[in-house]
Amino acid sequence: MKKTVVMAAILGAVGFTGAASADNLASHVFTWSGTVPAISTQSDFIIKSDAGSDIENGTLLFLTNPTGKGVLHSASAVGFNVFDYRGGAVGQPASTYSYQLTHLAATKNGLVIEQGADGYYAINADGTTMVKNNPIVKLTGGPTLLTVEPTKVTNPTNQPEAGDDVAVHATIVITDARM
Repeated sequence: MKKTVVMAAILGAVGFTGAASADNLASHVFTWSGTVPAISTQSDFIIKSDAGSDIENGTLLFLTNPTGKGVLHSASAVGFNVFDYRGGAVGQPASTYSYQLTHLAATKNGLVIEQGADGYYAINADGTTMVKNNPIVKLTGGPTLLTVEPTKVTNPTNQPEAGDDVAVHATIVITDARM
C-alpha cells in the first residue's frame, strides 16, 4: 500500500510539471563556448587583449533580406597583442611579430563547418582582409584589430538564414615574435 501511494505521488508530480511547462510564455537558450588554442611552437609568448587581459568574444549583428537570408550588418572589433610569457606571467608586448589565419569556420545552429573559398565570412585585420595561411608581419608590434565581414562571393555556401544561430571561429597563429 505504501509503495502505491508513493508511486501515485511521483506520477502526480510528473503530471504537474508537464502542466506547468505547457504554459511557458518565454524561453531563451543560454550558451557557453570556448576554444582550445593551437599548440604553440614559441612558448615564450602569449596572445592576450590589447591591455594584456583575456580576450572577450566579439558580437555579430545580422539583418534579414527579403529572401530570408541573413546579412551581416556589423561585427564588433576584437583586439589582440602578443606578450612575453616567460616564467608563466604576462610581461611586456613583443616589438615585432607575424600572424596568420590558419582556420576559418562558422557555426550554424550548433554545427561547426570549416569554411571554403566560397564562404560568406572573411576576417579583417587592421583594415585588410586576411587570406588563409598568408603571414602578415607586424614590424612595429602593437595591437592588431580583428573583425568579421562578408565576402564578395556571389552565392556563398554558408550564408545564414532567418532564425539561424551563428558563430564565426578564426584561428590566428603567431610566429617570429621578438622582444
